[in-house]
Amino acid sequence: MPIAKKKPSTAESIVENILDDISDRSGLSNAWDDIDAATKLEIRGAWVKIVQDEIGEEDPEEEDDDDDIEDDDSVDDDEED
Repeated sequence: MPIAKKKPSTAESIVENILDDISDRSGLSNAWDDIDAATKLEIRGAWVKIVQDEIGEEDPEEEDDDDDIEDDDSVDDDEED
């Protein structure tokens, strides 16, 4: 069964389009190709964060953290110590 890819966020799509544009330009594509993979990932991540901040898009990674917080019904707010 093929693994479904998550749909890229708006910020991720914008960054990918910019990188596609840069990679298609004479001279810049060679410079981008010379950058090591780890640095490329750092650049992509930084650019996505910049775009998210500018367009007001929430970071999907941060949204997932909210799911870890559960309501604790075992505590009765009416009880006094």
